Amino acid sequence: DLRAEFERQNALLFVWPDLAWGGDVLIKAIKAAHETTPIVIGASAGRAQVDLKERLALADVSLEQIQILPLETTSIWVRDFGPLTVLRLDGSPILADSMYWHDQALSRFDEDALPLFLGRMLREPICRLPILFEGGALLTNGDGLCLVPTSTLVKNQKHGLSEELVTATIQRITGARRVVYLEPLRHEPTQHVDWFATFTSVNTVVIGDYTGIDPENAAILDRNAKLLSGIETSQGPLNVVRIPQPPRERDFFGGSYTNVIYANGTLLVPTWRSAPPSTEKKVLSTYQRLLPGWKIVPIECTELGRRAGALRCASMNLFRVRRVENPITPSGT
Repeated sequence: DLRAEFERQNALLFVWPDLAWGGDVLIKAIKAAHETTPIVIGASAGRAQVDLKERLALADVSLEQIQILPLETTSIWVRDFGPLTVLRLDGSPILADSMYWHDQALSRFDEDALPLFLGRMLREPICRLPILFEGGALLTNGDGLCLVPTSTLVKNQKHGLSEELVTATIQRITGARRVVYLEPLRHEPTQHVDWFATFTSVNTVVIGDYTGIDPENAAILDRNAKLLSGIETSQGPLNVVRIPQPPRERDFFGGSYTNVIYANGTLLVPTWRSAPPSTEKKVLSTYQRLLPGWKIVPIECTELGRRAGALRCASMNLFRVRRVENPITPSGT
């Protein structure tokens, strides 16, 4: 089974390449999340690790909750090349690694190989999935319901992989009884479901709203919300909560308020320079209402948005994996 992100997890995974951008946002996210959740960071041995430790120290982040592993990476978007933590019947974890989807996969071997190396370091088993898949294209309520964009089917069909295979694989690794395919946003580069949706509980899903901002995408999200409304869960009909989406931008698509990080009672929510304060106040208050007792932390993400990502894209939730003080270092890292 695949746990929901609002459930208890034992670590969050980030990666730290030789960054020329995005580092400030990552440090803020790590600083906020590490107070409630242990952090694992993959960073290239040498300059990248030195830079990371210096930045953490300047941010007054204690290394007691941080584990740095020698992992090579090209980008920060670990959600899409990192492994999913799937729990077997006995509750033990296995790291599920999908076929690599990136157009430049041959030149980005480090990203493709990261799940294998991470599994060896953490001494956890790995399984290879027979479909092309990105973590941003999957949401689960942890209780049998998964949301996936139709773009995942299109991507797999281009490689001769059928909808039946994709659906069966998702059900097998997540334990889902129902997989719902949603329309992705038009012109949004990732085509991922986490850009407009997130589960806050077994029976509550938050869906973005482009009313008054983008008529075409407003209609898409209205259709998605209608499709999801009332789906039966173990805790009653699915409740769909709408929140406004950030304004569209000229030089990039725009941001997301659902691309969030859940960190054991702390929720990190992306905010955007161009967004009206009243919009962001409404978003943050909605999350506080849906997650009573949680600490809601806004993180300004415009720099990440210009690279077609936000907070969830740059993190991966780890469930029940072992964190070792002296990790095995695979040859080649």
